[in-house]
Amino acid sequence: MIVRHLAASVVVTALAAPSFACAFHGYAPKPTLVDRLLGSEHVVLARQDLASPFRYAAVEALEGSVDSVEIPLLVDTATRNRFARDDDATVLFARDGAYGPWTRLAFVDQDLQPILDDIIDRLPVWELGDDADRFGYFAPLINHTNPTIRTLALNEIDLANYEILRALPLEIDTGAIAERLNLPNEIDLKPIRVLLLGLSKDPDAVPLLKAGLKSSALGNGPFLGAYATALIESEGTTGIDWIADTFLNDPYLSADSREKLIEAIAIQNTTADPEIQIALTAALEDALIEDTSLAPFVARQFGIRADWTHSELLTDILRTRDLTSPADIIVVAQYVALAAEAE
Repeated sequence: MIVRHLAASVVVTALAAPSFACAFHGYAPKPTLVDRLLGSEHVVLARQDLASPFRYAAVEALEGSVDSVEIPLLVDTATRNRFARDDDATVLFARDGAYGPWTRLAFVDQDLQPILDDIIDRLPVWELGDDADRFGYFAPLINHTNPTIRTLALNEIDLANYEILRALPLEIDTGAIAERLNLPNEIDLKPIRVLLLGLSKDPDAVPLLKAGLKSSALGNGPFLGAYATALIESEGTTGIDWIADTFLNDPYLSADSREKLIEAIAIQNTTADPEIQIALTAALEDALIEDTSLAPFVARQFGIRADWTHSELLTDILRTRDLTSPADIIVVAQYVALAAEAE
């Protein structure tokens, strides 16, 4: 059989998405504070050296010891001023191994100190992969009055896969999120803020999500996946129909943008309620029937999630020989073959 022959000739990596690092970012998110701590073998708290106020002196070890610690970084003016106002404040430094470079992680004041204590206590559990506990800890902190802690919490839950994010006990202030959504100096927080707007189910957020989705789709923006996922979360079947009618069969939309939209649909399909899954399947298969060039995108994005929802239709598309690109045929054929094996 031609489908099985083609599938046998390629490896699973053919299903890998070709062009974007993350479903919601379009780039790889930076390591968070917890990531840094999990990857460090030596962690200390430091203050100004009494003998030399422009240098740091380690005052407490959270991992390793303070013996022979020399931090070759100067105490800047802003930090000296903060130390002058707070006798108990410290700066958190970490390094990998005994000889790696020291990295400044955070200024630790009276607000952050108890949270840092909690983090250090929980690190052994989080190191074993208890993501639900890790992200559940930070969920209540996304509205903290201290902006440093609020940013810390947002960066942490930004790492959660969508299924875990969807299940977190989040209290979402849509007005506050919308106000900071497009701040240039907080652009790395935009994906999680977009997703939170969708999870809020606030009708007032819908125009903002639609406008962001349109802009991202036309400009092949990095946040297209986040906007599409958020709109589906917020509006359900109405949002699905709008995305399908507006974008999926738009011949002027770039292939990259169309695949990002399908990736968002695939992500939602793994976590959504049954009625939403039915609507997602119907909308995507209608789009596939109208435009079979979407087939490799569907095969790739659903295949890497081991979701075989569209195997029957993709089999039919292979049989009708509507696909002409050898690369596209291979991706779709592999999806069909893996779906058959899963059955």
